[in-house]
Amino acid sequence: MRYAVDTNVLLDVLFRDEEFHESSRKKLEDASENGVLIISPEVYSELFTAFSENLDNPKEELDKFLDSKGIQLENHPINSLKKAGEAWKKHSSKEEIECPKCGEENSFYCENCGETMKWRNHLITDFMIGSHAEELSEKMITRDRGFYSSYFEIEIDDPSR
Repeated sequence: MRYAVDTNVLLDVLFRDEEFHESSRKKLEDASENGVLIISPEVYSELFTAFSENLDNPKEELDKFLDSKGIQLENHPINSLKKAGEAWKKHSSKEEIECPKCGEENSFYCENCGETMKWRNHLITDFMIGSHAEELSEKMITRDRGFYSSYFEIEIDDPSR
C-alpha cells in the first residue's frame, strides 16, 4: 500500500507537537510497516521552510529526516496537476469558508456593512498535495480530513482520530 503524508503530520513528529506527536508518530510507523510513504514536492518545500529556520544545512538535514522515516519524494504526474487546478477553481469560486477539520461550510459577514466575507483558508499548494495523493497513493495521512475528502477521492487516515 502507498501512503501520501501531509506536512502537518510530519511537523507533529518533527517538532514533538504536544497534542499530536504520539498519534502521528505511531500512524507513520504503522503505515511504514505496511507500505511505502511518499510526499509531494509541495510537502518537501513546506518542510524545507521549517528546517531552514534553525539549521545551517537544511536540505541535508531534511533529506536525512525523510530517509530515517523511509519517506520518498515523488513528482507529480501531469494528470495530478490538472486535477489540482480543477479543484482550486471549484474552491476559489465558493462564497463560504470551509472548516479544514470537518469540511462544514460557514458564512461570515462584516459587522460594519453586512457584506459576506470570503477567506481562502487553502492555497493552491494544498490542492496539489491532495491531487498528488489521489493519483499516487491509496491513503493519505493528514489531520485535514474535511478539506481533502471534500475535493479528492482518497481514503484519509487521520492520526487525531
